[in-house]
Amino acid sequence: MLEEIQRNFIINLRFLRKKQEYTQQEIADRLGINRTTYTKWETGVCEPGLKNIERL
Repeated sequence: MLEEIQRNFIINLRFLRKKQEYTQQEIADRLGINRTTYTKWETGVCEPGLKNIERL
């Protein structure tokens, strides 16, 4: 169940970014984080904290 939620988060994160035609760098800049950190979120290497989830 948790893996499915994580997979859906990753899919939705990428889908919504592309729908708005933002690059990973643009999202990272808006959040004040490094692009590699954002990339790790989209690839499932790590997850954003609650503060960043709220900001997304």
